[in-house]
Amino acid sequence: MLAAPFDKTKLLHNHRVAGVTGSVIPTPGGGHVHQIFVNTDFFFNHFHEVTVTTGPAILIRDGDGNIIGHVHAIIGTTSCTFFHTHDFKGTTLIQNPLAPIGCIAFPPDSSDWLKFEED
Repeated sequence: MLAAPFDKTKLLHNHRVAGVTGSVIPTPGGGHVHQIFVNTDFFFNHFHEVTVTTGPAILIRDGDGNIIGHVHAIIGTTSCTFFHTHDFKGTTLIQNPLAPIGCIAFPPDSSDWLKFEED
């Protein structure tokens, strides 16, 4: 995600981003995606907006094959600020990554827990 304003290679830089996804948006077949609206951190007087719809859920399994959560892929381009943009790609984190080991973010009987797409 390196970028710089046109003809300003001395300002080559990147940004960091952290945020929370929006509510579940159901998709055909019982899956879901999310919207993400967040700002990057500041660098040399500017930041960028990140507005993206995630891809579908990617299941995460433990060593025994049990589903323990999911992530979503993201890919896009930031807003144009200070004469440049940044392309980005990455993933969301698994639900509640700071919870104690063995703690499930959603109860197993939650409808969200059951609506995963398998490839």
